[in-house]
Amino acid sequence: MKEYNIIFYDSLPFIEENGNIIFIDTGAPLTIHKTNELSFNSNTYQCVTQFFGTTVESLSELIGKELTTLMGIDILSNYYVLFDYRNKVVKFSEKEIDFDGKEIKFIKTYFFMMEITVPLVEFKVDNVPLKLHIDTGAKISYLAEEITKKYPSIGVEKDYHPAYGGFETNCYNIITSLGDDEFLVKYGNLPDVLNLFLGNANGVIGYDLFNNFLILFDFKNKILKYRKY
Repeated sequence: MKEYNIIFYDSLPFIEENGNIIFIDTGAPLTIHKTNELSFNSNTYQCVTQFFGTTVESLSELIGKELTTLMGIDILSNYYVLFDYRNKVVKFSEKEIDFDGKEIKFIKTYFFMMEITVPLVEFKVDNVPLKLHIDTGAKISYLAEEITKKYPSIGVEKDYHPAYGGFETNCYNIITSLGDDEFLVKYGNLPDVLNLFLGNANGVIGYDLFNNFLILFDFKNKILKYRKY
């Protein structure tokens, strides 16, 4: 098992290794790197240098921080990955990590008949079950406007999506449940065209999940393990 210090920028997690600045993005199916090959954790992985026009250069410009790599599920799924935001560390292990906490199964999700590898888990808002993608690349979480409209706006914030660019959204603080644990999440509304990419999911949950829970991804068995801080 190897432990990396998390360097947060705008609530997004970065690590550094072998001169690479790596943005860990559980919401991305593929890894985008400056070259077609990435050396990471004593292993070598094949990567793409662009995905539907997105490159590390265009990502660096959007995010406002230089990076060499966006690490997606294709590499992350080779490991058990433990995120500890409060202590600013992430651990990668090829063997199972001993973890004292609760667990919940991933839900299968599809986009135009293709299975999406981004982890999807059931949460509840107002006791209504919602399927949300778990995305370390989301500083703001997202739900449909029909859900958030009953809550008062706490203001407008700027965000971006690699396939869309920058946008603004009203934000809402909403109590959310994972199992029997409740926590407060800041949600916005995605532009309509981006909702099409959600497949059978109801939205996206990001930073606030990781800031409230110790999170372990067991990609082999498609299980999320968690323990509230």
